[in-house]
Amino acid sequence: MFKTDDAIGPYTLIRPLGQGLFGVVWLAERRSANVTTQVAFKIPFDEETNIRLVKDETKLWVLTEARLWALASNHPNILPIIEAGIYNDHVVIISEFVPEGSLEDWLKSYSGVAPSIEETIKMGIDILAGLEHLHKYNIIHRDLKPSNLLLKNQTPRVSDFGISRLLKGLDQSSFILGTPAYMPPEAFEGMLNEQSDIWSVGVILHRMIAGLLPFPQRDIELLKKAISIQDPEPLSQLVPLKIQEVISKSLQKKLDARYRTAMEMRLELEVIEREIAGRHSIIVNEPTHPKGFVTVKEENPAKAKDQRTIEPPKPKEAPSPTDLREKPVPTGFFTSKVFSRTLFFEEESIRYNQILETLRFYRDHLNKEFQILTKQANIIFLLWIGCVALGFCILVTGLITMLIGKIAEGTATTISTILVYFIQRVFQQREDYFRKLLSKKRKHLEYGNEWLLAIQSIDAIEDAHERMAQQKQLVRVLTDKLRETRRKK
Repeated sequence: MFKTDDAIGPYTLIRPLGQGLFGVVWLAERRSANVTTQVAFKIPFDEETNIRLVKDETKLWVLTEARLWALASNHPNILPIIEAGIYNDHVVIISEFVPEGSLEDWLKSYSGVAPSIEETIKMGIDILAGLEHLHKYNIIHRDLKPSNLLLKNQTPRVSDFGISRLLKGLDQSSFILGTPAYMPPEAFEGMLNEQSDIWSVGVILHRMIAGLLPFPQRDIELLKKAISIQDPEPLSQLVPLKIQEVISKSLQKKLDARYRTAMEMRLELEVIEREIAGRHSIIVNEPTHPKGFVTVKEENPAKAKDQRTIEPPKPKEAPSPTDLREKPVPTGFFTSKVFSRTLFFEEESIRYNQILETLRFYRDHLNKEFQILTKQANIIFLLWIGCVALGFCILVTGLITMLIGKIAEGTATTISTILVYFIQRVFQQREDYFRKLLSKKRKHLEYGNEWLLAIQSIDAIEDAHERMAQQKQLVRVLTDKLRETRRKK
């Protein structure tokens, strides 16, 4: 058994970083007179796992893994290998040390849930790009999970190929290897291929979005049964439908219904990423202010002012949860389907993230509706101005006709202005209706802006205990507001 400060070849063990199914990973240092280099030092298990390092076949197994790893190292989403060899009769694999930690650590820093759908999609695209590269070399990972995805500058890199093998077809495995919660149904029968890794990606994405595994059973037999015959836990209705469809397809039990390649799934996620970026491009935030609920870019402010466009709210100082508790709720804000259909979980950290996702979704919905109503109100306003101008012209024409002696024709022309008057009245009433709607939406936008600014202010608190206390208080405030709204209904 190895311990801190043990020397293996030119390397000194510092502390254990973790372990996989095949070996233990240590932080180690290679020290010289001028430079000390930190590396991840992987050592296979000893006889406790029935593996004898003195056996030639075991050495060959580990060195084969190292060759596969080196073959696939020339990719930004693959953790590169530095060296593989035998020191003091121990087979070791040395790879780059990544101090930022794993995707598992990253998720824990956000209470188990990715901070946004956009971050989840980006991570998924990068993970699939790494798998796509592995699969080109006929390598399957077999144990893909958040702890095996190491982050460097927020970019995931696939690591730990301790159970990877060159593919020999669907029946190349005669034994089960992997982490059960991330394994597909066929893995329990020892049948693995590239699509098995795709299933694992689907589980990872589901967990990043929901904070829970799609099959949360803890008993191994119940878990096997659930993965084999049951549907995964449903995602929130706030998750975009296309994202739900991608995850659902990656978790299909039949291989024919699942994504065939990592590239196929990656390309679909990239399309969704572009669509989301396109929708959010209508939101323009002032660089000197924190990101608000909504600010809409106005291409021609002078023209908008002439047409009496109601301007959207501007970012302002962030309120505290106490301020939000005292602030009255605009009529209809919490009675929309967005809030009535939202499920806030019991665990407060998850509820906090649900609140944020709900407000972001409602922001986009209101922003789009605000723009549509503004355009409609402006069109009606122009039609009303046109009717007034037409009526004035007809009236002047009628009076002139009467003055030149054509009394009958002039009278008829003048009377026709009455019809134009009623038409312009209709347009005026419609415009007033749209203006009232815009005024109501603007109040909703301002109120929602208060909530998002409060959330951003809380997220910026450096003290973790104070930040968590503020988050819990915000959850309680929203819960009370929702209950109060439902009582009034």
